[in-house]
Amino acid sequence: MVKLSKHKTVAFLDIGTNSIRILVIEDYGNESYRILTQQKETVRLGEGEFTDGNLKAEAMHRAVVVCQKFHQLAKTFGSDEIIAIATAATREAYNQEEFLDKLLREADLNINVISGREEARLIYLGIVSGF
Repeated sequence: MVKLSKHKTVAFLDIGTNSIRILVIEDYGNESYRILTQQKETVRLGEGEFTDGNLKAEAMHRAVVVCQKFHQLAKTFGSDEIIAIATAATREAYNQEEFLDKLLREADLNINVISGREEARLIYLGIVSGF
């Protein structure tokens, strides 16, 4: 009898200062996976933030629209889970909570804002996994 392997479909969303990325995979366990799609859209979330410390309404709107699109894409691929993180622009914004609330309300995404140290660690892991 052939045993079918179980897998889990997971979407990863990275909300950065300039762009938002999505990676959707089928995870077969034991570090085995298959990429279903990966996309990137430039939203310039951090545009003008460094003059007054706030994310601009237009930039937040662009980010929400892309997050809505990527959330729908994840559902289309049958994602069992969406892991969403935000980095520097969101982390440093005075109006971070407003942006996170907007993403939850309008894109149905619960975002984890990661520290600079965690961001650096994940970048390192991404680079070494490419080798």
